[in-house]
Formats: sequence, C-alpha cells, structure tokens
Amino acid sequence: MHHQSSVRKELQDLVNRLHEAATELGMKINGKKTEVMKVCDDPKPITVTVAGCTLNETKSFKHVGAMFNSEASCDEEVKSRLAIARQRLVELVQIWTVSNKLKARLIKALV
Repeated sequence: MHHQSSVRKELQDLVNRLHEAATELGMKINGKKTEVMKVCDDPKPITVTVAGCTLNETKSFKHVGAMFNSEASCDEEVKSRLAIARQRLVELVQIWTVSNKLKARLIKALV
C-alpha cells in the first residue's frame, strides 16, 4: 500500500511541476479538459489536481491515432486497425480486376 501512495504522490508532483513550467511560459493547463488514466489493478480512483481542479479519471483515450486503455491491452487498437484495413480493401474494389496472385500480394501488404 505504501508503494501505491508514493506513486500517487510522484504523479501529483509531476503534474505540479508541469503546471508550474506551463505557467512560467504563459500557458495554462485546462483542468476541465485534462484527464488522468492509471494502468494498474488497483480499483481505488486516483485523484490528481491542477490549480485546485480535480482531473477526471478515464479508462481509455486516443492519442495520435492510437487507442490506449487502463488495462494495458491492445485488443481495441487491433480491432480498430483491422476495421480500417477492411474498409480500405472495400474501397479498392474497383481495382480487383487484377490476377488472384496480385490480389493475394496486395492483401498481405495491406494487412
């Protein structure tokens, strides 16, 4: 239990330092739009604040097109990428007049 509380304190310290650095540069962290996510088995909610505003805890988020979740699993990311690949293949239906050998090579390259 002591380890978890020290990790929480370290996280809050890190956020505080980020807030201070942003403030020094004339920037502001929007506490209403900023969320926090933990990746661990501890069901206890995590509390992190920025300038007195408690950040909401989220279970997942998308960053630079990739999905991250609190369970550290990539299942949703894989499903999403497969769905995108399938959609792109459907969009390529106009060029499917090529040989089966070429189709197989294209599928391997795309998936």
